[in-house]
Amino acid sequence: MTASVTIRIQEADFDIAHEIAALTQGRTDIGAVVTFSGICRGQQADPDNHQSDDAIAALTLEHYPGMAEAEIDRHVVEALSRWPLTGVSVIHRVGPHHPPAKILLWC
Repeated sequence: MTASVTIRIQEADFDIAHEIAALTQGRTDIGAVVTFSGICRGQQADPDNHQSDDAIAALTLEHYPGMAEAEIDRHVVEALSRWPLTGVSVIHRVGPHHPPAKILLWC
């Protein structure tokens, strides 16, 4: 069976549980779903990786249409060549986001 791949660049928020349900719908051969979610943090880290008092009010994510999708696809293709994955979903948000907004999902 060919792995299902979804790559989305979007401004809108997403629901992690909904994305996992969509990825696994109708599948009985999946034993686990591994996710990575990125969030907009609210404080800057100092060089020693300790939180500082420098608050982050918002984060604006930009992208180059076509190039961003191609780069994400390159990483997906590499992952599919290394591991026996049955599906991959990637959501990368763009635009202004305030802490603690979800900004990235890989599952």
